[in-house]
Amino acid sequence: NLTKILNIDVGDNSNMPTSMQTELKTNDFARGAEDYLSELIADVQQVNIKTDDATKFVSQLRGRYAKYQLGFNPKVLFTQASSYIAGFGELRLSSLAWAVARLPKVLEVELDKYCPWAAVRHYEKGATRAMTVTDKVDKVGDFFTQGIELMDRKIVKLEFLACQKEAQARFGLKIGTEENKIKAGELLTELGLKTQQNQLTTEKSAAMRSESEFAKTLTMFKADSMKQVSRWLQAVSTASVLRRKMQAAKQAGDMAMYNALEAEYKKSVKTICKYSSVIVVSSIYMVMLARLFNKFYGRDEEDDENKILGFFKDIFGNICGMIPIVSELYSFFFEGYDTGSFMYDSINNVLSASKGVVDTCVSLVGGENVSKEKINSSIRDVIYALGISTGIPTKNAYKVTKGILDLIAPNAGDKVDAWFKAPSEKGTVENIKAAIDKG
Repeated sequence: NLTKILNIDVGDNSNMPTSMQTELKTNDFARGAEDYLSELIADVQQVNIKTDDATKFVSQLRGRYAKYQLGFNPKVLFTQASSYIAGFGELRLSSLAWAVARLPKVLEVELDKYCPWAAVRHYEKGATRAMTVTDKVDKVGDFFTQGIELMDRKIVKLEFLACQKEAQARFGLKIGTEENKIKAGELLTELGLKTQQNQLTTEKSAAMRSESEFAKTLTMFKADSMKQVSRWLQAVSTASVLRRKMQAAKQAGDMAMYNALEAEYKKSVKTICKYSSVIVVSSIYMVMLARLFNKFYGRDEEDDENKILGFFKDIFGNICGMIPIVSELYSFFFEGYDTGSFMYDSINNVLSASKGVVDTCVSLVGGENVSKEKINSSIRDVIYALGISTGIPTKNAYKVTKGILDLIAPNAGDKVDAWFKAPSEKGTVENIKAAIDKG
């Protein structure tokens, strides 16, 4: 597998692993080889990696938009825990629970020593690259997505401990021994490639291997969920093939082959059940997380009588949301959202912000009475637009700050709201609150 070869650690410093691909890019004598291998891989996978200027522009805009959405976003950090839930597809539940119960402190050097995959993944920003479906992370993106990489590292450490417990359960290798750690490193590599969001092309799901910017638009932010669905589909396909082979062996009277295939078939069915559980549990977790952050951000929720129905509806919607296009159709038909494009939305936001500032300036020059709230709102929109254009998560920074203020000092949060609301809007809100208080 050429992609795996390109990701082998060839650095001299064990604390700063360097993949062969990175070395080829920085070595003047080897750049031609890297280009050749990249084109060869693209030919094998039937992927067109040559892009024109328009595609490059869309790619850059999409990358900045993705970092604008992910950076400084606490919800994303908690969302990453779903990748640990996916570990149940390959490991025993007891191993995963054992690791969580001990809240491990795994040494960085030890993890990287026994699992080179984890080392390369961490030092080359594998989690961020997978989420954003980009080939590299610039300095701005690196700064604002540090939390994503730190959380990913902690989850991988937790999985390393779970793999040590699994190595003891499967192979009788006592935890803490050299043999156990070596086997745990091998299990972690296998686990990571099968269940974790990956920047390695050959380890991505089929949809995420596309170089089409349209396809990347549909798959960005879905790296974990698509990995889970892909593993489930793979298990279903394997079981289907084995079932047909069993029928052929039975018709041929080869009972030895039939029994061997039956054993493999049972394993596939077990895998289907495990990944079905992973998908359902992950969806429940994501819905509960979304509701928690809705409360944090002060968003409206369903009426009391609709909460249970809404909860199950959200679970179903989350499962549909794991699959590109299906998620768009679900949002359109069941949630009433129009389908859109990040590119058009981004450009519209930038242009609308610019128009808002121009209109405000024209009104001021013309002697019209312009409220401070409108001026503040225009400035805020411009800051959001700059965030989209540069990848700086300005909107997330505001939302998190506002959410914290609402929790610890509600009056301060209301004052922040008042900066951007016209007097008529504030009066309406105050009237509604007063009416609610009076019952």
